[in-house]
Amino acid sequence: MVQAWLAVIGIDAAGIAEAVSHKVQVFQPGDEVFSLAGMEPHAGAFQEIPTVPEHLVAKKPSNLTFKEAVSPRPQNNLHHRRRGNNSGLAPTTVAPQSNQKQTCAQVYPGTGRAATPDSAGVYSILDPVAAAANQPTVFTAFDSSGPLLYSQVITGQEVTVPEGVSATVLFGRQVLGTEGGLGVLPGLPNLIENGQFKLPIDVKIVGEGFRAIQSGLDKLMKGGVSGTKYVVRI
Repeated sequence: MVQAWLAVIGIDAAGIAEAVSHKVQVFQPGDEVFSLAGMEPHAGAFQEIPTVPEHLVAKKPSNLTFKEAVSPRPQNNLHHRRRGNNSGLAPTTVAPQSNQKQTCAQVYPGTGRAATPDSAGVYSILDPVAAAANQPTVFTAFDSSGPLLYSQVITGQEVTVPEGVSATVLFGRQVLGTEGGLGVLPGLPNLIENGQFKLPIDVKIVGEGFRAIQSGLDKLMKGGVSGTKYVVRI
């Protein structure tokens, strides 16, 4: 993800808007907001005052703390759904404790089915941890008569897919470039406040200040972190 150093990292953020451009009509200084940080080398969230494009910002739901507001959002699942919206079935999601798995149940409401009605297999697979790179048997779950859709959330690992499988690498922000995609973030606060979308995983503050970033990264690199998002308070 980082093309060159020096770079400012950090994808998700929440806080109070200190200033807005004169062209911005939706937000005012003092608004409590959450956002995706910019993707430019120095536009990450880990800085005292990040600058974020308007379309990556939404007002913080009134029933969430700032810590909770940086919980992951459903872009990867939504983008996968756009690929397979004709199947009518939820995908099988590899990594059962992941944010993607917990979110999937909400993005595909009203269906717990991961397989075709005759139990022949699944139509689509969402792989948030690139499990198929080391466990290609994942693909044996497919129903050969289905669309064979495989979506790998970007991890840096290369996955070799069988012939006939339609594969793509997902990055959650891709959904923002699809039809109606810019409505994902603005629409999310209302869904959360009404109880229609629930936080998919736990959020834990690992420290305060820039020095705590290294501590959080060390914990992640040791492995064993599942179903939890680490947050640093700046």
